[in-house]
Amino acid sequence: MIELINIQKHLDNNEIFEDLNLTIEKGKIYGLVGPNGVGKSTLLRLISGILDADKGSIMIDGKPLASDHRLKRDIIYVSDDPYFFGMNTLKELRQFYRIFYTTFNEKIYYRLLNNFQVDEKAKLSSFSKGMRRQVSLILGLVLQPKVLLLDEAFDGLDSVMRMNLVNYLNTQAAEENLCVL
Repeated sequence: MIELINIQKHLDNNEIFEDLNLTIEKGKIYGLVGPNGVGKSTLLRLISGILDADKGSIMIDGKPLASDHRLKRDIIYVSDDPYFFGMNTLKELRQFYRIFYTTFNEKIYYRLLNNFQVDEKAKLSSFSKGMRRQVSLILGLVLQPKVLLLDEAFDGLDSVMRMNLVNYLNTQAAEENLCVL
């Protein structure tokens, strides 16, 4: 469970959150809806630990995120603007991720590669926005997070890929107790 308790956050002298309290349960999928600039991405960055709250605390399973950095290993944040070295291929990124992430799951990688139909040998610089989004999702999901934070989850995905992603996330939430926001 994720708990945000009395969160306060300012960015560039603008108040984003004042006394925000929120509970997010495991095994569920949540959607953040609101106009641009209201703090959806900021909220995801706070929960991922990329940003720190000015006041308040974020608890993961009753432990404070700010003081227990091991908790961040189980949180994957997929940004709305994925960055890759364009001359790399997904296959090269797979090799890199396997070195640095002990939770990398080869079986999930190939299942997602098949579901999303991405050419792992093509240079990422040749990929469309939607294809880069698919690569980000594949790389995030193969790490088997307990918490998956998706900023603009469907941006650039066609309707078939959206349904594939929704079906996969529904299954993971139910079977693996994955929390998706």
